[in-house]
Amino acid sequence: MEEIATVKFYFWADQKDQYCEQLTDISRIYFDTKLDQAKLATRYADQQTPDFLDIETTTHLYTHILMLAQLWQQQVADFVQHQLTQQKIIGAALNYRLVTRFLSVALTADETQKMDVAALQQLHDLAAVIKTGNDRAIQRLRKSRADFFQITHDPRDFSGRIGPQIDIFAALYANHAVLKLSELDLLNFINSAKNFWQQAPETLAVDRETLLAMVAE
Repeated sequence: MEEIATVKFYFWADQKDQYCEQLTDISRIYFDTKLDQAKLATRYADQQTPDFLDIETTTHLYTHILMLAQLWQQQVADFVQHQLTQQKIIGAALNYRLVTRFLSVALTADETQKMDVAALQQLHDLAAVIKTGNDRAIQRLRKSRADFFQITHDPRDFSGRIGPQIDIFAALYANHAVLKLSELDLLNFINSAKNFWQQAPETLAVDRETLLAMVAE
C-alpha cells in the first residue's frame, strides 16, 4: 500500500475558539493589572525621584507583549506538533524555526496575508528585541516596523540633564535606540494573533515528502 502523497492538517472550530479565548485573556490580564498612572503621578508629584512611573508602565507593557508572543508561538507549535504526531511524522518537540518553515510551505500567499503572518513575525522579532536586544532581530524589525524605534540620548551622557533620569532598556539596543510602543500596539498584535486562527482554512494539504525533509534537517 502506497503512502499518502499529502498530509492534511485540520483546524477545528472549537480549537480555534479556545486559542482565541486564551489570547483575549492577555488583554484582560493587562488591563486588570495596569497601574493607575494619574493617581500615582499625583502621589509622587513632589518627590525628587527618577522617572520610575514611566519605567513601571513600560515594563508592564513589555511583559504582556512577551506573554503574547510566547502564548501564540506555543499555540502554533502545539497545533503543528499534534498534527504531525497524529500522522506519525514526528515525535520530538518542535522549535519555532521549524514552525515558521512549516507555515511558509503550508500556506498560500493569500492565506499568509489573511492570517496576519507578517505581523506575527514582527511580534516574534519584537519579543527578541525586548528580551535580549538581538542585533539581527533589531535589523529585521527596523525594516518592517521602523515606527517602533526612536533614537534617544546616549545613556552615558549626563550633559544637559535636569534631574535624575533612568533608562533601563537603552543599553539593549544598538546605537542607543529604544522602543516606542503603546498599549495599542499590544492590542493590535493580540488581534493579529486571533486573526491567525479565525482566518485559518478548515484544512491544509501539505506534501508529505516536503514535511519529512523539513523534520529530518
